[in-house]
Amino acid sequence: MICKHCNIDESKLIYKGKYWILSFHKQDYLGRCVLSTNRHIDNFNKLTDEEIISLRNMLKAIENELEELFGCTMLNWCCNMNNVYAEDKPEPHVHIHIRPRYKDVVNVNDIMYKDNEFGSHYDRFAKVQFDDETIEFIYNEMKENFKKYIKE
Repeated sequence: MICKHCNIDESKLIYKGKYWILSFHKQDYLGRCVLSTNRHIDNFNKLTDEEIISLRNMLKAIENELEELFGCTMLNWCCNMNNVYAEDKPEPHVHIHIRPRYKDVVNVNDIMYKDNEFGSHYDRFAKVQFDDETIEFIYNEMKENFKKYIKE
């Protein structure tokens, strides 16, 4: 099995807990990340009560961290597992895409970030507004700070 959620690239890992893995994702939205179950399960109905409680705690921690670090107004999060079924041998893995949303322009590492779709649905084809150095800065800030927000 070659599941990208079971085989997270270590250079993108923000946090690995008992039930969930938080990984850094394309920065088309400042602080965008993906939350994946720590075990390979194919549907939300297979989550345990403990995993559900932990999910709530993870989402709260992510929102609190991004609000403090970058001034995030709120989070959009969704589980879109449709693409995996376009593959010849689909191997779905429960995961959640997290797109922080920003009402105000944010200065990140001297780059001004504007959420062009704030107040509307996110743009699946939004462009990254950051250079490589700033993307690394964002990743490091999220990785270094996340543990102070999570209680597992």
